[in-house]
Amino acid sequence: MSGRLIFFSTFILLLSGVSFGCAYGSTLYVSARGSDSNSGQSARYPLKTVSLALSRADTVFLKAGDIFYGGLYLDGKVLSRYGDGTNPTVCGYRRVVNKAWKQVGANIWRIDLAGGSRRQ
Repeated sequence: MSGRLIFFSTFILLLSGVSFGCAYGSTLYVSARGSDSNSGQSARYPLKTVSLALSRADTVFLKAGDIFYGGLYLDGKVLSRYGDGTNPTVCGYRRVVNKAWKQVGANIWRIDLAGGSRRQ
């Protein structure tokens, strides 16, 4: 009897649309100033990484005026924008300025490519 009750309860949960971590049909927001520890479910608390948002949602809104670096695999996903300003830019490269290089030894130079994702 308990096996039938568990099966029936699971079947009802699936019919009612209860999801367990699945973001199918959801919308997430991304900003270059966001954080991947945010929920991304509102423009006030956006994610930072586009690929993370695409792995969790069907529709991803990118903040107007921001630049996002890296490749994207859309696979039927929808990208759009939110906010005022120019369209967001998605680049597979990053522009490096000479001032960003720091000498750390004899003929050894280093640059931090992790930051600076905003348009300058």
